[in-house]
Amino acid sequence: MDKRLVAASTSPLVTTKDRQGKQCNLTILHQNICSLRNKVKELKVLLSTELKDVDILCLTEHWQDDQNIHCINIRGFKLISAFCRNSSKDGGSSIYIKTVLLLMK
Repeated sequence: MDKRLVAASTSPLVTTKDRQGKQCNLTILHQNICSLRNKVKELKVLLSTELKDVDILCLTEHWQDDQNIHCINIRGFKLISAFCRNSSKDGGSSIYIKTVLLLMK
């Protein structure tokens, strides 16, 4: 297992209210992933176990192009924003949000 993923900080950073006015915390995880393609399986396992409280996932250095970033599915999350470099294979950033949060609109 990649120790960089396990060591990621997942402290609740944002407090908001749901439709009923109940206070709830959002947990945001930022990870410099250094190639998402070869870490997707590991990331999926971590998000269903040790990082299960993550609500918003921000990934930098995913190294994907415009077509491939939309083909990578992370169960329970939806890609809501992505930037891909066209001039090189490195770089890129993406934001995934937990699907249940989209239903709370």
